[in-house]
Amino acid sequence: MEIEIYVDEIDKRRQNSFWYYGIGEIAKFVKNDRTILMSTCGSIRVKFLNEGFYKKNDQSVYTAMEMELFDDDLDSLDFNECNWFDYLYKNSKNVDYVDIEGDERFTYNEAFAAAIGYLDDDKLWDNF
Repeated sequence: MEIEIYVDEIDKRRQNSFWYYGIGEIAKFVKNDRTILMSTCGSIRVKFLNEGFYKKNDQSVYTAMEMELFDDDLDSLDFNECNWFDYLYKNSKNVDYVDIEGDERFTYNEAFAAAIGYLDDDKLWDNF
């Protein structure tokens, strides 16, 4: 198996997909003819404590970093939307990458481990 990491985890205390908003491709996983791209998807809309309005996307991540928040602190915020980690799949039978619904993950380590598991999941690859 080959793993090409484009973006390392930010911090052990910042595993949530929230921190990785807008980065795009995070890593590429290859085994035999199977390839998976892990990336971030979706948007963010969150209200911080003591604020009467929602901040979106980059603005929300910047504010949280400026406030020195970590994953544990995110539970106290009012999320209307949050992004996630997603995957694109490709093998020798495909010309283009394929997206499959329902494989989303919300923490860096969980998403990374899931991608490795998907490479070995023969039933998943039977769909291609």
